[in-house]
Amino acid sequence: MKTITDVSVRTLLRTALVVGAGAFLVGCGGDDDKDNAAPAAKSTDAAAKTADAPAGSAGFDEVKKLSATLLERPTEIGVTEPVGQEIPSGKNLVWISCGVPACQTLGKTFTEGAKELGWTVKVINTDGTPEKIKAAWTQVARDTPDAVASSGVDLSLIGAQLKQLKGADVPVALFAVPEKADGVTVLVGDAKGEAEAFGEPMAAFIVSDSGGDANTMLVNLPNFPILNDLEKGFKDVYEKGCADCAYERMDLPLSSLGKDVPARIVSALRAKPDVNYVAMAVDDLTAGLPAALRAAGLADRVKIVGATSGPTNYQYITADQQAAGVPNAFYEDTWLMVDGLARVFVGEDPSVSEITPPRMIVTKDNLPSTDAVFPLVEDFREQFLTLWGKN
Repeated sequence: MKTITDVSVRTLLRTALVVGAGAFLVGCGGDDDKDNAAPAAKSTDAAAKTADAPAGSAGFDEVKKLSATLLERPTEIGVTEPVGQEIPSGKNLVWISCGVPACQTLGKTFTEGAKELGWTVKVINTDGTPEKIKAAWTQVARDTPDAVASSGVDLSLIGAQLKQLKGADVPVALFAVPEKADGVTVLVGDAKGEAEAFGEPMAAFIVSDSGGDANTMLVNLPNFPILNDLEKGFKDVYEKGCADCAYERMDLPLSSLGKDVPARIVSALRAKPDVNYVAMAVDDLTAGLPAALRAAGLADRVKIVGATSGPTNYQYITADQQAAGVPNAFYEDTWLMVDGLARVFVGEDPSVSEITPPRMIVTKDNLPSTDAVFPLVEDFREQFLTLWGKN
C-alpha cells in the first residue's frame, strides 16, 4: 500500500479532478463521449473476497487504525531533508494553467511558494484544448524561462517541447502525470500514486465507520481509465479490512454529467436495497445527491463518502448530508514542486520532493475549513521555509 501518502463535460471533469486524484484525469480520459456505460449499478466482483477478515480480525483492526490516523490532520509535509545550499533568488518561472478554476488555484499556490524564494511566476492561461496547451508549451520552449511548471498535462502533446526545454537546460516540474517522461525534471505525485492515495482513505473510513459491516457501491467514470487505480487503492484497503463486505461498482456515462447523475444513483440504490455506503470516485458528482436521497427516502439508509472533495462537499458534511470526504492538498502539491526546483537550481537531487502529498479524511468533527483552499498541514509554510533555510 502506498503512503497516504466539456465548457463541456470534459471541462467539468477537469475542474473536479485536476488536483490530487483530480489532476490524474487531465489528459488520461478517452476521447469519445459515447454513452458507453450502463446507467444502473453493475457488479464488478461482488464475490471477490480475500478470505477471512471480519470485524475484530487483524485486517479490520489495521484498517480501523489507518482510518483513525487519517482522521487526524496531518502534521508533516513528507520531506525532511533540507536544501543543503543557499537557494538563488531572482528566478523567472512560468506556470501553464490547464484552463479551469482548479488549475488556476494551483497556479496561485505555486506562485505563493515561489515568492518565498524570491522568484517570480508568469501564468499562461489556456482553455484546456490540445491546441492551446501545445501553443503555450511551444511559446515557453521558445522563451526559455528559468523553469516551467504545470499539472495534469497530456505528455503526448508536448514531447517536442519537453525535448527542446531539456536541450536548453530548462527544468520542468509537473504534478500528477502518469510518468516521468524524458524532459520532466521534477514529478510530484504521479497519477497512479495520487489515484490510489484517494481511494485508500475512503475505504478505510467506510470499513471503520461500518464496524466491518458495509455494503458499498463505488460510483465511477469508466471513460477515465486512471480511476481504475483509485478503485484499486479502495479495494486493497476495503478487502483487507472487510473481506465479507459486499462491493460493486456503478459506471456513469459522461453524457449523464450535469443532467441526471443523482437520479441514476437513486435508481441503482432502489435496485440494491442492501447498499449502505456510496463511494464517489469524483466528489463533484455528489452535487444534488443528498437532496435526491432525501426525496427518495434513502437519506437515513445510505452514507456518502467522496474523493477530491471541495466546498460543496464541505457544506454537505457540515449539514450532516455527507459522511466524509478526502480533500485536495493544493498547497502541499505545489510547494513540493517549488522544493524540487530549488534542489535542481543548487545541483541537488530533486527526487526527495517527488512524493505523494499528505492526505486526510474530513468529517463534520474535524473539517479544518469550508474554504475552497486550505492547507492540510497547518504549519506547512514554516516546514517548507525551514527546508529552504528561510526560517
